[in-house]
Formats: sequence, C-alpha cells, structure tokens
Amino acid sequence: MREPEISVIIPAFNEATRLPPFAKRVTDYLEETFPARHELIVVDDGSSDKTADSVHKACANAIIIRQTRNTGKGGAVRTGVLASRGALVLFLDADGAAPIEEEFRLRQAILRGADMAIGVRATLQRGHVLRSWSWRRCEMELPAQNVRWEFNPFRFMFGRTFALLVEFLLGLNIRDTQCGFKMFRKEWAHFLFSRLKLRGFAFDVELLHLARRSGLIIADIPINWREIDGGKVSMLTDPILMGRDILRLAWQKHFSRGRV
Repeated sequence: MREPEISVIIPAFNEATRLPPFAKRVTDYLEETFPARHELIVVDDGSSDKTADSVHKACANAIIIRQTRNTGKGGAVRTGVLASRGALVLFLDADGAAPIEEEFRLRQAILRGADMAIGVRATLQRGHVLRSWSWRRCEMELPAQNVRWEFNPFRFMFGRTFALLVEFLLGLNIRDTQCGFKMFRKEWAHFLFSRLKLRGFAFDVELLHLARRSGLIIADIPINWREIDGGKVSMLTDPILMGRDILRLAWQKHFSRGRV
C-alpha cells in the first residue's frame, strides 16, 4: 500500500458523545483534501464507555486502537503516532476545539521547511507576520491571517503561568506548549515519540524539549480555537501532576548527561 500523505491521531478517553461527530467531520475533510491518501487513527485510552464502538459507527474506515487501560493523553498519542504511516503526522484533541481545517496552516509551515509545526491559541490581526523560531537559527516568515481564540479566563491564566514555569525551568520560550494541535514530518514524529517518557498532560513539554535538543526547525502557528465544555483536565489535581513532571524534566536537563 502507498504511504498516506497524512496520518491524523486523536487520543480519546470516554468520548462516546463528543468524538463521533467530530471524527466524521475529520474524515469528510480528509476525503476531500487527501482522497485515498490519508488515515485517521483513534486511540481509545481505556475508556469505560462505548467510545470505540461509537467512533466505528460514525467512521467505518477509521483505524481504532483499543488500549485495555488508561495510560494518559501522552501515552495514547504516542501509541497512535508510532502506529502511523503518513508522510505528515498530526495529532489533535477529541473535543474539536481546533477545527481540522486548521491543519492547512501547519502543513504550509512544514512545506516551507519546518520539521514540526505547533498550533498556538492567540489572536493576530491580518497583515501581521509570524516569525517562526527554530533551534537551527533558520527563520521563516509566514503571513498570519485572522485567527480567533475563545477561552475561559481562568484556564488562560493557568496556561500563561504554566508557560512561564516552563520557560524558567527549561528555557523553552514558547507561547503555547499545550495546544493539542501539532504536526510533524513522519521521521521526526517517530523519532520523538519513541523517546517520550511522560504519559500525562505535560508530555507536550517533553516533546518540545526533545525537539530542541535534537535541533528541529519548529514553527509556532496561530490557529482558530474555541474552548469546548467537557474537558478531561482537572484544575485541582492535574496542575500539580504537570508541575511535578516539569520539575523532573528540569532535573534531568541540569543534572543528567544522557543523550536524546
């Protein structure tokens, strides 16, 4: 079989209600944009509801990987990425907060030379120029069209605080590490995720940390995004777990001499 042009990975945990209609929209878009050259991989991360069955009914051609136990978002994305075959690999959240159509913005950055493109939840006015950063000192200029971000102020403050913590401890000056909309060239996707250790919500930070150490060209691209009710992040416990994971990464960075 020919290599797909794109693999789309969606991690899912108890998403029997929200995911099927979104998965159908993703499938319809892929059929139109990459006819017969795409794959949608849904990783059911140990759901206790009928997530896998519901997705299969909505999208018969989707590849569904059922995990017997919940491994965490990072673990689910890792499973899907390592099973992917596409020349481009995109993972996105099951809630559909970022429309699948936004993949075009990230794909253009990769076609212009980036190894990895990450969605950024921000608002830019038409005519502004987005300058992507990279660790090879290779800068691209991409025209930024109007994008809109609809958010909860409390979650916004948590996100900004988390970004500052990441920058302070790891030196990652990235506007939005946690946006669940990231695209890679296949070889780099498999390289990074095969080395990923974190399985929880902080896995994005480790991913970017590994990318930095590996010398990837990374573009951060503003995308349309709106908050969807029913998120799986607990604002009571998950910030503590994420903070713990970031401290571990910082410890490894400063005291471990191991290589990527």
